[in-house]
Amino acid sequence: MTGNVIAQMISLLGLIYIQRYYYGPEEFANFKLFYEFAAIFVGISALKLETGIVLEKNENAARLLTNLSLKLVLITGLISFITLIAYSQFDSNLMKVTNNIYLLILLPVTVICLGFTQVFNSWFTWKNSFKLMSVNKVSQNSTSLFGQVVFAISNIKSFGLIYGRTIGLLVSNLIFFFKYLKNRPAIQKEKGDEKRMIVKHNKFIYFTSPSVLLGGVVNFLLIDLFMKYYGDDFSGKIGSAYHYLGVSIAVITTSFAQVYYSKLSTIESKEELRKNYTFWFLRLFLIAVIGVIIMQFIPNTWDELILGKAWNGTLEVMKIMSIWMGIMFVSSSLSYIYIKLGRQKEMLLFNCLHIILVYFSISYSHDMYNNNFTSLWWFTFTQSFFYLLIMVVTYIFIGKFKPETTK
Repeated sequence: MTGNVIAQMISLLGLIYIQRYYYGPEEFANFKLFYEFAAIFVGISALKLETGIVLEKNENAARLLTNLSLKLVLITGLISFITLIAYSQFDSNLMKVTNNIYLLILLPVTVICLGFTQVFNSWFTWKNSFKLMSVNKVSQNSTSLFGQVVFAISNIKSFGLIYGRTIGLLVSNLIFFFKYLKNRPAIQKEKGDEKRMIVKHNKFIYFTSPSVLLGGVVNFLLIDLFMKYYGDDFSGKIGSAYHYLGVSIAVITTSFAQVYYSKLSTIESKEELRKNYTFWFLRLFLIAVIGVIIMQFIPNTWDELILGKAWNGTLEVMKIMSIWMGIMFVSSSLSYIYIKLGRQKEMLLFNCLHIILVYFSISYSHDMYNNNFTSLWWFTFTQSFFYLLIMVVTYIFIGKFKPETTK
C-alpha cells in the first residue's frame, strides 16, 4: 500500500497541477473517452486467464499461463483497433479518435500495454513481489505526468493527456518485461499444455471475461452518453471527478485486492469465508461512509480555487458520484471472492442487468428531464442499487459454497 499511496499522490497532485495550468474539461473528456474505450478491451485482453496465474501451485504452470496470457493480449490489441474503426462510424464522439492517425495507432498500443500490466501484476503477485509492483506504479505515474506536462508546454494540448499516459505505460511495461525475463528458467512444455490450461481455467473465459467486458462498457457509457447529451464540458468534469475519486479508492483497493485474493485461495471453509468477508466488509464500509461524509462538507468553491474557473462545478459532481463510488469501493475490493466461490456465471448475468440499468437510467432521465445533474443522480441511484445488491447476494453464494475437496 505504501507504494500505491506514493504513486496515487503523484497522480493526484500532478492532475491538479495540469488541470489548473494546461488542460480544461474538453481535453479531459477526450482523454477519459479514449481510455474508457480502451479499458473495455483491456479487461478481457487475456480473457481473464491472468487471474488464474495466482491459483497455480508451481512456477512452470504459472509461467506457462503467463506466456499464454501475453499472447492473447497481443491478439486483443488488434481486435480493439478493428472495433474502434467499425464502431466509430456510429459514434460521433469516437470519430475524434479515428480522425487522428496517432490516436488510431495508440489505441491498440494502449490496450496491449495495459493488458501486459495486468498479466505481469498477476505473475508478480504469484511471486509475492509486491515491492516491485509498487515501485513500478510510482515510475509509471511519474513518467505519465512528465509526458503530459511536456506535451502541454509543446502546445500539443488537444490529446497531450493521452500521449503522456502512453509513455508512462511503455516505461512501466519495460520494467516488468526485463524483470520477468531475468533469470527465467526454461519452461517445461508438452504438446497440449496450453489447451489444458484453457480448459482448467475456462470459467474465467466463459463468465468472468464477459462480466469484465460489460463492466468496461458501463464506464464507457458514463462518459459517452454524457458527452452525447450534455457536451464535452460537463462530461469532462464527470471524468475528472471519476478520476479523483478513483485515485482515492485505488490507494486501498489495488493493494488490498491483490493480497486478499492470495488469502482467499487458502480458505476452504464456508464459515471462515463468511467470517472473513464480513470482517472486511464492515471495515471497508466504514471507510467508505467516512469518505462520503467528508466529501459532502467540502465547500463547492474549492474547485475553482484549486483548479481554476474552467472547472467550476466539479466538486458538486464529485459529491454526487462519491455516493455510488463509495459503495463500489467496498464491492470491488472484495470482488475476488466470486472467483473463489465459482460464481462467475451468476456474475455475468448480474452484469448484463447492470449495463441495461445504466443505459436506461441515463437515457430515460435525459428524455424526461433534459438536465445534466438530474441524469447524474439517476445514474448514481442505479449504481448504488446494483453494488448493494451484489454484496447482499454474496452472502447467499457463500452459504452454498462447497470446498474443492467435497465438489
